[in-house]
Amino acid sequence: MLGLEVVSLFASHPLCEETLYLEFSWSDFMNMLAQWEDGENHRQIQFSIEYSIENSTVVLDRVTPVKVTFTCPDTNTVLRSVCVHTDKGATVLRNQLAQSGKLEELAHEIGEKNGLLMPTE
Repeated sequence: MLGLEVVSLFASHPLCEETLYLEFSWSDFMNMLAQWEDGENHRQIQFSIEYSIENSTVVLDRVTPVKVTFTCPDTNTVLRSVCVHTDKGATVLRNQLAQSGKLEELAHEIGEKNGLLMPTE
């Protein structure tokens, strides 16, 4: 596992609800919800991802942190979850995801799911 898992696809999402909608958005871009397992900091971060496919290439148009779930380092059980409300908090989380290299992995995974890329061995 890459540490970044596609949780679900949805057309719209109510902020911080547990129920996810399994629908495609048939607009110019598609939406999905991805979860980054940040083991170093004992947290899981859910991101709303807007992407498009241009010339057989996945373009991540917008990456928006939605919720952070903190886990116990010993038992890996959920301690608490908080929604991301501020622009500064969203920017920090977005930058941390980008620095982790997981955005490239996400784009590759989306491409595979859309038949654009060959799976890596």
